[in-house]
Amino acid sequence: LEEAEELGLELAGCATVADVTKVRMYIKNFGEFFNDQIESAETIILSRTQLTTQDKIEKAVALLREHNARARIITTPWDELEPATILSTIESPDYLLTIDDLPEHEHHHHHHHDDDDDHDEHEHHHHHDHDDDDHDEDEHEHHHHHDHDDDHDEDEHEHHHHHDHDEDHDEDEHEHHHHHHGHDHHHHHHDHDADEIFDNVGVETPKKFDEAAVRAVLAELSDEARFGSVLRAKGIVPVADGKWLHFDYVPGESDFRYGPADYTGRLCVIGVKLNEKAIREAFGLE
Repeated sequence: LEEAEELGLELAGCATVADVTKVRMYIKNFGEFFNDQIESAETIILSRTQLTTQDKIEKAVALLREHNARARIITTPWDELEPATILSTIESPDYLLTIDDLPEHEHHHHHHHDDDDDHDEHEHHHHHDHDDDDHDEDEHEHHHHHDHDDDHDEDEHEHHHHHDHDEDHDEDEHEHHHHHHGHDHHHHHHDHDADEIFDNVGVETPKKFDEAAVRAVLAELSDEARFGSVLRAKGIVPVADGKWLHFDYVPGESDFRYGPADYTGRLCVIGVKLNEKAIREAFGLE
């Protein structure tokens, strides 16, 4: 790091590459040497995901999560990703939704200072025009030429200890069968009023979703008794035929479209007094 600073370089992120077909073997054979890289990484890039099954990808992610619960894990095959997507994932991870993405009429009044009755003119009506934000993530390609098309190349910089005497099927012996648990985010957002609390339920998962089921869930999100008060939902998830379904939800309106692949499946729900368990179950994540 000192040498980088002397050269005027800036550390943009900490990432490591792991062969999805050998995660279990590397954990077993290399122990601390391999685990330290996993535990220190902010982003874990899984290679060869196009050569294995969905089940093995999910098992590998579960194993990695045991050593790093917070890292972003790129599970999408590299040839389906734009180089800019990989780079932005490493350099500047974004959240699908933030409180600023709530519909304007839902959140601007939560910024009022209730104790300053004489200063109504100074209330914080932050009219953020977020209507176009939903598509921003698809438009910031920086054309950094990361040549990642040759999947065998990544083996050259993966620990240089290719003890391939364990066959790929080794990882099936006693895997951890907690698929779809993904990488969860659950945050409470306190605005000026202590009694105004927003919940943010976010999940990252390699799970392949059923498109009809996703559409059905969004049609039911208005059920406040079941889910809590859902104010906004957004997702980018893989579905059948290699497609990626992008969806957005505000009360009374849902939007679906096919779009570019993301580094893994992601969805986020923001609201008040959300029932996280019910939301996860509805999306098939339990």
